[in-house]
Amino acid sequence: MGVLQTALQYTRDIKATAVYDTIRAASMSSDSDTDFEKYRPAKQEATRSPHRRTRSHRISRILHYTAFLILSACISGIAAVSFVRAFPGGAKPHADNSLEAITNSTLGFDKIYSISLPRHWHKHDGQLLAARYTGLDITPIEGVMYDDIPRTEYPLYWHDPFPGSIGCWRAHLNVLADIVDSGAGSALILEDDADWDVSLKPQLQEFARGAMVIQGADGAHKSSPYGDEWDLLQLGGCHFDQPPHDHKYYLIENDPTVPPQSVRHSWWAGPEEVPEMNNTRTIFKMGYTTCTTGYAVTQSAARRMLAAISLPPNVVESAIDRKYGRMCAHMEGELPLRCIGVYPPLIGMHRFAGSSNADSDIDNGWEAEIHPEYAFDLVYSATMNVLPFALGSETAVAQKWDGEEARADIPRIGMKFEWSSRLVEIEPRE
Repeated sequence: MGVLQTALQYTRDIKATAVYDTIRAASMSSDSDTDFEKYRPAKQEATRSPHRRTRSHRISRILHYTAFLILSACISGIAAVSFVRAFPGGAKPHADNSLEAITNSTLGFDKIYSISLPRHWHKHDGQLLAARYTGLDITPIEGVMYDDIPRTEYPLYWHDPFPGSIGCWRAHLNVLADIVDSGAGSALILEDDADWDVSLKPQLQEFARGAMVIQGADGAHKSSPYGDEWDLLQLGGCHFDQPPHDHKYYLIENDPTVPPQSVRHSWWAGPEEVPEMNNTRTIFKMGYTTCTTGYAVTQSAARRMLAAISLPPNVVESAIDRKYGRMCAHMEGELPLRCIGVYPPLIGMHRFAGSSNADSDIDNGWEAEIHPEYAFDLVYSATMNVLPFALGSETAVAQKWDGEEARADIPRIGMKFEWSSRLVEIEPRE
């Protein structure tokens, strides 16, 4: 603002000088008794010698011209900023695309969304607290009830047996629409039962390294700390398969945040050469997948997905996660997406202690059961540690499973891991 104020002052001086010159010229060319000297700008001295006045005049003109250029540049910059804000047609370039950006409050994405129905108070509150204790900033998006969607708005050939699936379908499209409207370069989308490890930030930094290796990136990524050659990152899926042409797998080994094989909720459909292993996480180009607990999309992908899934004739036969899976698998007739997955997933599902009917609005038609609190595919669940954190604890406690060795507690933040990584390449499958 100092530059702008200076430029404005110079501009006022220019106007004053112009008025003085105009009146003086008029007075010299007529018999007028106009006292034009009273219009002289205050900063000019009438007692100057002709030599000093000429030199000062030259300096003044140079300064005035410089001020004019500065003012023009300022006005142009303000106009450009206003235009970008008013018309967010393109994706906003991320301010920092280095791995350090992943430690910010949106994990290196431009936004984090969470979809939740208004009546899910306990889920919303639990996720809010988990986010705050792990340094995340989440934007809530209201979910959609199936009975709020008229039948005329259903996709073509829709026949999913669970009524809640249509509300889930529309809620995810609402988030995609908001991403498009905001111009966000990328965004992470969570459901209200999504949970994560207290060490999610260092986990995602290592995931980003692997994702860039899988993409063949040379480190000169421009738009995202996760690389430039992806459309969807499946961070919280249930089922994972690879496209037939893929043959690269990035393995993160000696990882104490990987749950034991015996208690995993998600399942692996990878090649025999890359089997499930304890303490090992695998990153890969992904084919078919299910579940939408937590995934990230780019601006370009959000636009294409919204167009393909929302606009008629939108042939979506069942739940939206299966539609995503078909896109990632490049099935015939589907919009192809470049998808990268991680197994076991980094985003799990949390279940509060109580009735199983409170777990989900999609498939809660089963006979209710009472169960304890747990989290799928996580060792150091952020949500399960909310109460200890609220009571002042600075360490996270691991989940305990029957028949499995207990894991040591870790710090709530700042945990340093000694995991190792390697790339495995195998012959492509037929």
